[in-house]
Amino acid sequence: MKKIVCISGSPRKDSNSLAIAQRVMDAAGELGAESQTFRLFDIAFDDCIACMGCKTGAEECVHQDGLTPVLEAVREADILILASPIYFAQVTGKLKCFLDRMYSFIKPNFHAIPDPSRLAPGKKCVMILTQ
Repeated sequence: MKKIVCISGSPRKDSNSLAIAQRVMDAAGELGAESQTFRLFDIAFDDCIACMGCKTGAEECVHQDGLTPVLEAVREADILILASPIYFAQVTGKLKCFLDRMYSFIKPNFHAIPDPSRLAPGKKCVMILTQ
């Protein structure tokens, strides 16, 4: 069974981007997929502080906060959906902070090795952006 994780970067609970993502997840659910949604505006978490703990002694982000289970769910998912409105030509600040924290999924010396990701091969990412 495929696992889908949706990360919503919208501040609105009834956002257009999340409504579209929910339609995708509902259709996947009808085909047997398991899905989970995280609304970043409901989670207390901090920015990446470039502590390099994920590069110098740990395989994951060492900063333990509300984002810890979200990052673990992303690691276990087959498909990641990132849903966000576009504000000032960019995804929301909360989603950008989440993307920064995904730095922990990249291996040390990533620019010089053929397999730079700590994520399993074959993971797919879908971006749903509304404006």
